[in-house]
Amino acid sequence: MVGIHDLEEGSMNFEIHNPQAQLLSELQFPGITQASVAITYAYVIAQEGDAADWRALNDAIRRRWKGKSALARIKEMAWRHVDRGLPGY
Repeated sequence: MVGIHDLEEGSMNFEIHNPQAQLLSELQFPGITQASVAITYAYVIAQEGDAADWRALNDAIRRRWKGKSALARIKEMAWRHVDRGLPGY
């Protein structure tokens, strides 16, 4: 679930409610792209940091896309989103 909360006039905070569950759910969609998963992965980084269950998330990504390069590519895209600034962060 996605939520947008007014902070003050002219600014908004955007966050995903339970981004880990959202990511795991997205991985079940047959047509989901790595680029789309990377956006949600970026929100997990931004919202949950070290508290996230990275092993479970990374294992789920590896099951969805076989091979080592998919996870590395998703992480690279996700960090690019974080570094450029996610909406609301």
